[in-house]
Amino acid sequence: MMMMMTTTTTTTTTTTTTTTTMMMMMMMMMMMMMMMMMMMMMMMMMMMMMMMMMMMMMMMMMMMI
Repeated sequence: MMMMMTTTTTTTTTTTTTTTTMMMMMMMMMMMMMMMMMMMMMMMMMMMMMMMMMMMMMMMMMMMI
């Protein structure tokens, strides 16, 4: 993503500044969206892991009794 940003900035320097700003804003938005998605995925994974652990613990307890 960072590389893409750099390339876009270098290529659009010849044109007007408005386009560059727009591109930067769009890129930033995309990055933010990607980060949010990653965070959500991580949270979901963590929740799943926790649930699995809880289930395992319950099973162990049942076996002990």
